[in-house]
Amino acid sequence: MSHTYAVVPNDDFTRYTFYTDNNIGYYIYFTSYLFQDEEGQVFNVPSFNFDCIDPTARPPKDQKVKNTILQFISDYFNDNPDIATMYVCDSSDNRELARKRTFQKWYDEFESAHLGLFEKHEFSQQSELQNIYAAFIIRSDNPLRAYYVKAFNVTAELARRDLDK
Repeated sequence: MSHTYAVVPNDDFTRYTFYTDNNIGYYIYFTSYLFQDEEGQVFNVPSFNFDCIDPTARPPKDQKVKNTILQFISDYFNDNPDIATMYVCDSSDNRELARKRTFQKWYDEFESAHLGLFEKHEFSQQSELQNIYAAFIIRSDNPLRAYYVKAFNVTAELARRDLDK
C-alpha cells in the first residue's frame, strides 16, 4: 500500500490534482510572489499552494495528504535545485495560526528527512485586522541562496512597513 496519493498534472503542468481514499480532491499549484532585492529590483518567486477542490469539504485527517504534499515538494526541489519557494498561510477563515503550526510540523519532518539540505525563513505580522504567517524555503546549497535570503528579508521589512500603516 502506498503512503502517498497519485498526483496528476493538468495539460500544461500549471496545476496538479490528487484524490484521497475518501474521494476528496486537492489541487497543488504555484502562484508568483514578488520579492524585492536591496537595489530595488523586483523578481518573482514561486509560491506553493494547495487547496481542496471542494471548498466546502471538511476532510478528515489523512496522513497520506501530508505525505503527498511533502513528496511533491521534495520532487520539486530535486527537479529545480536552484529555485526557492514560499508559502503564505490562508487567513480567510481565521485558521492561519493552525495552518502555521501544521506546516511547521510538516517542515520539521521534511527537513529531518533531508538532513540540513533545506532552510526556512519566516515572516509573521499580527494586527487588529489581519495575521500573516509566511515562510520561504530554499536549498542550503542553492548558489543564489544569499541573494534570495536578503531579498526575502527586504521584502518582509517592506511588508511590515505597509501593514503598520
